[in-house]
Amino acid sequence: MGTGRGLTARGWAFLLGGIGAGIAAGVLRERDLLFITFLTGTLLILAWGLSRAQVLRSRVQASYSVTPTAIHAGDRATVRVHLRNVSRTVLRLDIAQPAVAHLVPARRELLPPIEPGATRDLAIDVTAAHRGTFRLDAPTMHELDPLGLWSTIRTLEASLDVVVLPAVVQLDGLPRGLRGRQLASGGAGATGGRSDAGVRAYRNGDDPRTIHWRASSRLEDDLVVRLSEPDGLGHVRLVVDDRLRFTKDGAATREATIALAASIGTHLDRHGVELSVVTVGGQVLASGRDVSESLLVALAALPSAEQARTAQGKRGAQTAANTRATRANRSGKPADLVIAVLGEIGEAHASALAPTRRGRAGSLAFVADPHGANDLAAEGWRVVVLQGEPAQDAAGNAARFARAWHDGLQP
Repeated sequence: MGTGRGLTARGWAFLLGGIGAGIAAGVLRERDLLFITFLTGTLLILAWGLSRAQVLRSRVQASYSVTPTAIHAGDRATVRVHLRNVSRTVLRLDIAQPAVAHLVPARRELLPPIEPGATRDLAIDVTAAHRGTFRLDAPTMHELDPLGLWSTIRTLEASLDVVVLPAVVQLDGLPRGLRGRQLASGGAGATGGRSDAGVRAYRNGDDPRTIHWRASSRLEDDLVVRLSEPDGLGHVRLVVDDRLRFTKDGAATREATIALAASIGTHLDRHGVELSVVTVGGQVLASGRDVSESLLVALAALPSAEQARTAQGKRGAQTAANTRATRANRSGKPADLVIAVLGEIGEAHASALAPTRRGRAGSLAFVADPHGANDLAAEGWRVVVLQGEPAQDAAGNAARFARAWHDGLQP
């Protein structure tokens, strides 16, 4: 717990008054004025001692909480600073919470007296303007001595990392190839053609312990068994544009494009699609099924446009990224469909992003910059250009994303 101490405005007035009285006593040869100097000096020393004793006597524990726990860009939330009085005296706290860019405004408040052992909360309503990981810095406690001459500022031991997830838009429908796998998977039709996901008809030699009795009870004569792994809807490789150069059209375009990738990934994961999510730079963000939570956290950790402008600069970095992207597209399990969400695309970028097609694997690209659409289409991609102006929140992007996704599903 860091501690800083300094004179208040009243304390400086006392100090300067005492010094002035001492100078006047020497110039005017009025020894009575020295009493003022002595008095002000004594009061300052006494106040300093009281301030130090007050610091030793008052002890406060601080912690943070954020509700709701899952915050998306554009959401409103409440940050609470929990302050517990662990000393033996009643405390009246003057608490200041430092500002956190794009998340928490600066706040200072004088709280009502806190009894020993009691807890008081400082609630701050916030709006998450951008996705990302933000650290709440420790709050500071301001204390005055009884005479109001010394101010003590203590930094309380508390911190919290807040992850603001990308804004997610609800999408409808699946690409044709995945719909075909969905119709081909599942258990045997039992009740009016309706199948039980994750089960199949019982076969001779199956372990009786795998029989799904609840599903079998709905059938007249047949037994069904649980599958060791539920049938999926195929495998999709989702490529997210994380290039540091992707800042030309501003932060809103970059954030909206990452939000579209989050929306597509969450939508496919919700429908049981196996995902392999990689960046243009070749970094694996998520892989498998039921990975929407880890995917959103990984996307939240991608650098913002401001961070991208700071970090860019080395020649050849983009070429190396393109090489890693090609290697990432060639490695891993073959995908039934490759979906890319991209920003600026040039001919060299289009060649690096061209997936290695295996069998009948398709490729679909959502592009923010229409100028590179032809280059990407020449590499065999089906290209959908995002229309309209980007927005920071899900409500602003809902119609834009839904239209792009609908166009991408068309034959």
